[in-house]
Amino acid sequence: MDNLITAIASNDSASILKGVNDLKLSNDQMNDAMAEVAGKLLRLDSAEKMHVRTENTLKDLISQRQDLDLTKAAVEMNKEKTAFEAALSSTAKITQISLLDYLR
Repeated sequence: MDNLITAIASNDSASILKGVNDLKLSNDQMNDAMAEVAGKLLRLDSAEKMHVRTENTLKDLISQRQDLDLTKAAVEMNKEKTAFEAALSSTAKITQISLLDYLR
């Protein structure tokens, strides 16, 4: 940059042209770097969105799993309670039968 300023001050057209070309090259390099950073930011943003979606999906699955287990346990408990009550009822009826009931 200093060389370009000196070339302009001394009206050295060859050095001015070289300085302008160097500026264009630097500008192109900066544009390439900015494009690379922008691409990385887009990928990072996309990865963050995917992470949030995955986290929400996992939370939903965990919630469904916990809810499902609770419901399943309640249904299973009711089935076992009904079977237990039926067994008690059958036992009570059998113990009430006497020898005379068998002879009839």
